[in-house]
Amino acid sequence: LLSSISPEELSEFLNRPNTVVNGSELCTLLDNYSRTNQYLEMEPVLSSVLASQTLECVWPRALSASTQADVEQWFNVILVHYLPYLRSQLISSTQLSGASCLSYRKLVSILGDNFNFSAADFSPADVYSSIKVYLSSGDASPRCYNSSDPFLNSTAWFADNIGFFITFITLSDLQLFLSGSMSSVFLENSENLQLFNNPGISASVLEYYTTQLYIQNPDFSPLGLPAELLCQSPASMFVFLGDADIQTILTSINIFC
Repeated sequence: LLSSISPEELSEFLNRPNTVVNGSELCTLLDNYSRTNQYLEMEPVLSSVLASQTLECVWPRALSASTQADVEQWFNVILVHYLPYLRSQLISSTQLSGASCLSYRKLVSILGDNFNFSAADFSPADVYSSIKVYLSSGDASPRCYNSSDPFLNSTAWFADNIGFFITFITLSDLQLFLSGSMSSVFLENSENLQLFNNPGISASVLEYYTTQLYIQNPDFSPLGLPAELLCQSPASMFVFLGDADIQTILTSINIFC
């Protein structure tokens, strides 16, 4: 009987007054309905309460999507009308603990791209708290980095996994994230360097980043450093530079620092 109901008919039924009084029953219905994805994609959201309940039911499916195509389908198509109804429970560290790396990254990207936090019951700081737990819950290697996986082999690890929320990072957080055996490959990445070019990041974090960068690669050219990192760079960076480069850098320091 359930399979004979069209998405339009299901929407009409669910939006009747007092139809959905038990969230678990709604989840059971959506789990057993063969056209749930079509319903989510095509039918308009008429009730914010129903939308929140619906999103809670299908959220684990979206978070567990393990291919790039499935992730894009869930977040860009199926749930596009429902993401504004995200609630704190759904972005909690407990909820995200089982998320695939691709789904996790997509969620961080969406929340960092003009998400309307004023209408949500969580803040950017809450998102970062969940990010920190998620990224630090792996083994000794950085979570969501795999040099042999074409979808996870980017060294733009901070840009991909923290992005907009980087201003909440603390010195102890950065030390934790850079403690893995492969983390040194992230320091020179141009996207990461630009991400840390943010006056909202504490000076101690920026200083530690540049110090670690020059410990890993003493020959790294300071000409490649964005302003905020340049201002926190160690004096040792000048050792191997010619007079012209030193003058260029000193000019930048005088302007930005």
